[in-house]
Amino acid sequence: MIKFFWFVEYAATFAEFLMFTLFCGTFLDEPNIKDKFARKITLSLVCAGLMLFVNHLKVFSAITTLFALILVSLQEYLIYRKKPVKIIVLDVVFLVAMLLIDNSVAGTISFTQNIPISEIYAEFSLYRTLAVTVSKLLLVFLTVMINRFFSQKTALNTKYIVSLFAVSAVMALLTLTMTFSEMESQSVNSYLSVLFFAVMLVLLIIVFFGMLRLTEFYENQQQLQLTMQKNQMLEQSMSETKQTFELLRNSMHNYRHNIINLKSLAEKGDLEGIKSYIAIEEELLGKKLFYYKTGNDTVDAILYIKQNNAEKHGIPFIINAEVERDCPVSSAHFAVILGNLLDNSIEASLKESDPFIEVTIRSVDDKLWIIVLNKCTNINVSLKTLKSNKYLHGIGLKSVKHTVKQYDGELVINTVDDTFKVKIMIPLQSQPQ
Repeated sequence: MIKFFWFVEYAATFAEFLMFTLFCGTFLDEPNIKDKFARKITLSLVCAGLMLFVNHLKVFSAITTLFALILVSLQEYLIYRKKPVKIIVLDVVFLVAMLLIDNSVAGTISFTQNIPISEIYAEFSLYRTLAVTVSKLLLVFLTVMINRFFSQKTALNTKYIVSLFAVSAVMALLTLTMTFSEMESQSVNSYLSVLFFAVMLVLLIIVFFGMLRLTEFYENQQQLQLTMQKNQMLEQSMSETKQTFELLRNSMHNYRHNIINLKSLAEKGDLEGIKSYIAIEEELLGKKLFYYKTGNDTVDAILYIKQNNAEKHGIPFIINAEVERDCPVSSAHFAVILGNLLDNSIEASLKESDPFIEVTIRSVDDKLWIIVLNKCTNINVSLKTLKSNKYLHGIGLKSVKHTVKQYDGELVINTVDDTFKVKIMIPLQSQPQ
């Protein structure tokens, strides 16, 4: 019979650690989560054995609770290998939920069967086995429902993670304090204790789901602002492209007249007139058209439009760019990155004496590097927008950061000798998330 109790305890502890991994995996951005199933099972089996050995079947002591949190956080990190802070927060939330479910079930059995709750926690008995079985079934049900409900991998916003951690920590402290006091009193659990743990569990669920909804609302607001930014950029690009084609159409219209004039000068033998006419047309041609070929039509168009805009304001625009054909960055994302960065550079350059803008796009060591330099003697350290329409324009750099993050890339901003430098690195093997 003792072996049966040991088996139930081990199976319950294994279920706890496995549900921890499922809960964390629901909210961690992990595209290959199914590939780590064997690792999750193996680590859960090992951690369950270690936890059972440390516990000695004495549940809810301060030391074993702390050990459980450390052990499960280490397990999650070994599985996902990133975002340790978020892992710890999620583990604390799940630990509180597990404690509340255990206490609610054990308290109900203590109240209905008129036995001290300490006997349920500390001794082998059918009551303990019943409490363990029911609580773990509820835990598995709750975890699976959460996983299915949030199958889209909702990512918690940082400020909401801090709030959620604070609420969970307070709940954990209250739950453990209540549990220890009841175990030491050796008294039969009252319906008020059961109600307390049940209400706490419901409150935790409400807070947790509320934080997720706030995150979704925040993301929707950011997406709305990003859409507005893209629409404005599209309107601007269409206007500039229309001007460009109008210029080309006028040039083609005048081409025939230029040929007639040159033919007339040639028939007259006016060599000096021909040279003068060609010099004038050469100067005009330099102002009318310069089209840099990078290997990517979208990048070509963006660079041409922005270069044309910069040079209209007397800003030298230097381009050193080449984009590989199999570059993973989509046209829309190139428009977001280059459009925002170059618009910011042009705006900053308008306030400078002897301004310049330099754009470098190169593939080096399986990485795409995008570097934008411009002169900037008045550095805005906070990088907050100084434009009048802050609601619309203030998200320019945020849009770039968000886009780069989708490719697991990095964005670094620094200033050296009155030069503002934005450097972006995107792995060429990455795919947008």
